[in-house]
Amino acid sequence: MKRLINLALPRVKDFRGIDLQNIDESGNLNIGFKEQVIFPEIDTEKSKTSFGIQVTVVPRKKNRAMAIDLFRRLGLPLKK
Repeated sequence: MKRLINLALPRVKDFRGIDLQNIDESGNLNIGFKEQVIFPEIDTEKSKTSFGIQVTVVPRKKNRAMAIDLFRRLGLPLKK
């Protein structure tokens, strides 16, 4: 989670925060990325193909409001 927040998300072009619509009623967060190269472990010279990636975060809190509070306390950049 720290790597997603501190390394991958800042590398997303024109990133302005995660929309609250990405969190469902059960508190699950779904984020889609157009390219996998936002993760620093991926060497763009060795990677011959570019593909999208979907990340799903499932918190133990099964309530949307509690999950949003948890994500904010973890430092996830959520839109207001």
